[in-house]
Amino acid sequence: MLRATRCLPKALAIGDTALSPPKQFTLSETTAFLKTIGDANHIHTDIEKGIVPGMLSASLISGVMGTQLPGPGSVYLSQTMKFRAPAKFSDVLTAQVTVTQLSKSRRTIRMDTVVRNSDGKVVVEGEALGMNDNPSLWE
Repeated sequence: MLRATRCLPKALAIGDTALSPPKQFTLSETTAFLKTIGDANHIHTDIEKGIVPGMLSASLISGVMGTQLPGPGSVYLSQTMKFRAPAKFSDVLTAQVTVTQLSKSRRTIRMDTVVRNSDGKVVVEGEALGMNDNPSLWE
């Protein structure tokens, strides 16, 4: 099993990795999300046959970036995503963020991002660019 290699606060390094806590989205969480964004697609509301909205699954990445890697004070600059497989309501999802490139002068961090289900199957993958001005991250 992959474990997080990031412990705050320390200088960022290529290869630093952080994981979200495992998350199984409920129908009520999904319904609230759909109502917020105005999505009425029935494929997201059948607890037995439905699928979790891709953007809801991908939101786990933001949680990792804001709390662990790069951590508090981070600003999301961009994100590319490919939705590789549907996430079912029975899936337990985990997001992983890995530092691939650092720019000390710009205070930006490029990261590979992936969300996997409990079987290890990739549900979402992509690349994020974030920024963080915390001086301890750039020592």
